Amino acid sequence: LAGPQVIDGMVAGFESDPELELDERLIRALEGGRDAGGQIGTSGHVMERSAWVRVIDQAYAPRIDLRVDWHDSAVHELRRIHAALLHEMR
Repeated sequence: LAGPQVIDGMVAGFESDPELELDERLIRALEGGRDAGGQIGTSGHVMERSAWVRVIDQAYAPRIDLRVDWHDSAVHELRRIHAALLHEMR
């Protein structure tokens, strides 16, 4: 991680609206961490390449299971897929 501000950004994203569904809050946490600096490597900032959100219901079955791998903007793509899924569920 780029530093403790990434964790703070994730917490702030997750806690931004406690009334939201868990999947939305988890995506906001990922966005908050990304926006606060995300990851760094030996040559500096590293773009996220994968993102995953999985929410299990009380029957231990996936209610939401979304994953993006090898994408130039994985968190943004996860947000897009999540919005499309919610649109389909309505």
